[in-house]
This record gives sequence, structure tokens and C-alpha cells, in this order.
Amino acid sequence: ADAGHGMLAGKLQQDARVSNLEKTNLADAALKALSPKPDLASIDLSYLSLKDAYPHLKEILSEDGEAVLLVKPIFETKNAEVRRTGKINDFDVLMAVWEDLISFFLEEGVALCGVIASPVRGNGGAVEFFLHAKFSGEGLSRDALLSLDHKGIHIQRIAIEKFLPLIGQYAPKGAQTCFNKSH
Repeated sequence: ADAGHGMLAGKLQQDARVSNLEKTNLADAALKALSPKPDLASIDLSYLSLKDAYPHLKEILSEDGEAVLLVKPIFETKNAEVRRTGKINDFDVLMAVWEDLISFFLEEGVALCGVIASPVRGNGGAVEFFLHAKFSGEGLSRDALLSLDHKGIHIQRIAIEKFLPLIGQYAPKGAQTCFNKSH
């Protein structure tokens, strides 16, 4: 599903396992009516906090669903200056955003299983993260999730075996992703 259109790669458009839901907002009733409910989602939002998106994700995904969430700190912060300028690479601001987001998801009962810095930077070179969330089961502890290195860039490697075949199958030949580099 994507609010935009023309974004889905040709290979995916031709794949019978893929339902193309272009021009579909996350809050759209069509997503909540999917049958069967999806087990897995990758989420890349613009202008919307993951905290605001969570109630919709919970309705869309199966009870034991999982998601890879692209954390864009600029959309998670309450800092007006950061939202205005788009500059969010200050460690203290990143940590505040990260701690707030982790607290939110843990309070909601979401299991957070791993996180890794995105190899692609956001606006103005902003650091962004991929977060593996499960809507049931066990995840990492709050302490483990907050154990960032001194730059707030790397945390722990995501182990999402479900995505590895898809990335290899649909990524352009020779593309480097955070999933096919060994760390």
C-alpha cells in the first residue's frame, strides 16, 4: 500500500503474491478489511509519527504480525526547531526521540526485536533507523534497545529472515543493502 502511485517496481507488479494498493492511505478501510490479514509489513511514512500510525498497523496486521519500521526522527520529535530545519543529527535529540519511541512501543506491548541504522540518510543527512517490531512474542529489553554507540548510529543488527529472500530477489543487481553486508 502506498499513498503515492507508480512507485512499485515492475517485478513486484507482476508478482501474483503482491497486491498493489496504490493511492491508499494507512488509515484506509480497504487495508483494515484485507483477508487474510498480512503477517508482515514494511513501513516508510512521511509526515506521520510511527506512534500515530501504530493504531492503524495494529488493525491491519494479523495478531502475530511483524513490521520493519523506518524510524525517521524528524517525524518523531516534538522539537519545533528540528521539525522546521530538518536537522536532527544532534546526539541528545536523537536519544530523546529514540527513548520516547521505545517507551511508547514497549508500553503498547510491542516486542522490539532489533534495530539497525539505514544505509541511506534522510533529509539533510539525517540518521534514520530500521526497527523490527512484532505485535506478539518476546523482544529485546529496554536496556538492550538503548545501548547505542557514541554516535547514536548503530545499535544491533536486525535478524529478519523473512525479508532476506525478498531483498535479494527484487534489489537491483549489485545493490548494497544493510541486509547483505556482513557486520
